[in-house]
Amino acid sequence: IELKHTDNYSETQIRNLVDIVKKYGMTGKVTWISFNPVFLKNVKDYDDKARLGFIVGEITSDTITWVKNLKCDNNKVFVDAANSLLTNDAVNECIAENIPIEVWTVNDVNSVININPYISGITSDYLLSGELLLKNTI
Repeated sequence: IELKHTDNYSETQIRNLVDIVKKYGMTGKVTWISFNPVFLKNVKDYDDKARLGFIVGEITSDTITWVKNLKCDNNKVFVDAANSLLTNDAVNECIAENIPIEVWTVNDVNSVININPYISGITSDYLLSGELLLKNTI
């Protein structure tokens, strides 16, 4: 579920969304993502087991601080960075801090094949990345 950063969600609205997820038995089956870390914090405050993805262009020291603050004993948190802006230094910093990275938007086969092995998820507009990787490893 993406909480659009251009919307002005109140804490009550976010809690209502989390309640809907709980009502339909989807807790633990949903990932919450947003460019706005405050929205993700509100989700975490109401569901400390929620999987959270902080969407960013570039990974900065502020990104690392926010992700560490979103993390608690019960949840999973990752950075969802723009693949085109991802640097080796940023990857190494995330590795050092034990912060998973997913990337967006990867739309060509060569980018999928050459992705840094630390990357744990890919967003694409149309590629079936799993199939592409499988075909290239057999």
